[in-house]
Amino acid sequence: MIATKQFGMLFVMNTFSIFYGYFLMSTFKTFGQERIKDDSFLTATGAIASVMGGLRWIWSHFYDEYSYKKTYGVLLVLQIILSGVISYAN
Repeated sequence: MIATKQFGMLFVMNTFSIFYGYFLMSTFKTFGQERIKDDSFLTATGAIASVMGGLRWIWSHFYDEYSYKKTYGVLLVLQIILSGVISYAN
């Protein structure tokens, strides 16, 4: 199984996706303190993000209803778009 092309592709996709998510989770406070002056807004943003991260089990419904490729593809496209516009946040 490990030697298959599909496993390698999934491993690379998930590694890059998860790495970027953990990077954002670990640096959102530093990033926000540089650009956002309202600490209560920053705290609320972090709290909402953690709740949304806990709701990842909802994705399994979309995996079952559509397919892994389509669902994960949409999530990756959203992640790419959002990571491209994060530098414009003020």
